[in-house]
Amino acid sequence: MRLLDRLRFIDEAGGIVLRHVLPDRDCRSLVEEIRADPGNPTEAGVKEDGYRDAVQPELSRSHTSDGSGWMVRRVMQAVKDEQPKLERFFGKPLELSSELHFRTYEVGDFIVAHIDQIEDAPTRISEREAIWTLLLNDDYEGGELVLHVSDSEFASKPEAGKLIVFRGRTPHSVREVTAGTRYSVTGWFRCPS
Repeated sequence: MRLLDRLRFIDEAGGIVLRHVLPDRDCRSLVEEIRADPGNPTEAGVKEDGYRDAVQPELSRSHTSDGSGWMVRRVMQAVKDEQPKLERFFGKPLELSSELHFRTYEVGDFIVAHIDQIEDAPTRISEREAIWTLLLNDDYEGGELVLHVSDSEFASKPEAGKLIVFRGRTPHSVREVTAGTRYSVTGWFRCPS
């Protein structure tokens, strides 16, 4: 896909890609912390009330942690620094949620296509206006974040410090990691009341 076509597709998918949101040294420090405590298997699958309820390996294989205080502060500041650009892109004010997921994807790990904004779910899920992923490393294969729109896909190549932000109703997945380990942080924005 040519660059212009890729940019047009990202826009159609309701997404934006920002590079160098975190310097390499901060990405490396975050990866070291996540390696020390990768967290628990990621819960996937949604109960009737909209909350994730169980580890369902057919839907998702990865590990998730909440991160330490400094990890959360560093990532929140980096994303907040980009917020004016994101508000211009989405055409509305956004409020950054403090809920972050520090993710580890080993070889064989993935997440199937899904959406993160579910209309009739509890507020914390239905209010997800924009979803973001911050990639922390690029020394792995596979593991691309994929936005699915109509019959097309946009797969983002690994790049440490890259922030990918897209509308909460955009179907997306993470392809299976085939070599190395993928580290990332995910979160979301809501529209202020």
